[in-house]
Amino acid sequence: MKIEIKESESIRREYPYIGIYDGILWVLFATKNAGTVLKTNNVYWRIGEYRVDFHEDLFNPFTGSITLSND
Repeated sequence: MKIEIKESESIRREYPYIGIYDGILWVLFATKNAGTVLKTNNVYWRIGEYRVDFHEDLFNPFTGSITLSND
């Protein structure tokens, strides 16, 4: 039996950063457990809503890029 374990680099959470929960909620975290909703497909949260009661440990840091433009 052969077992190979590769540990990925842990991503350091430095504020501000974008966190994603299960693909349904994107939050711009400003401080621990507090941030602004950027994207959601759930009626429970509203885009632009600021909350201080997110469970930040449930979110994965967004590692991609976002490009804004005015067309």
